[in-house]
Amino acid sequence: YTAFDPVAVQPERSAEQIQCPVFMAHGLADKKMNPAYSQRNFDAIPHANKALFFLEKANHQNVLSTGGQAYLDRVDRFLTTHLEDENK
Repeated sequence: YTAFDPVAVQPERSAEQIQCPVFMAHGLADKKMNPAYSQRNFDAIPHANKALFFLEKANHQNVLSTGGQAYLDRVDRFLTTHLEDENK
């Protein structure tokens, strides 16, 4: 495992260029990547077609298993909404 420095790659700057819908999820128990990074990247996306879902008990790699059906339902709603918008 190589340490990853999110400041060095400037993801916020990249996020400013995103034009497609974005769904982000982050575990609040993540010890590898501070959830504040997700919030900052989310805030940098310049449009409203985005969603950020924080999962209280999830860590860096167990968002799906921790979030369970509630997580899947959010992903489904997001995709359904944005795929319908694309097909109009």
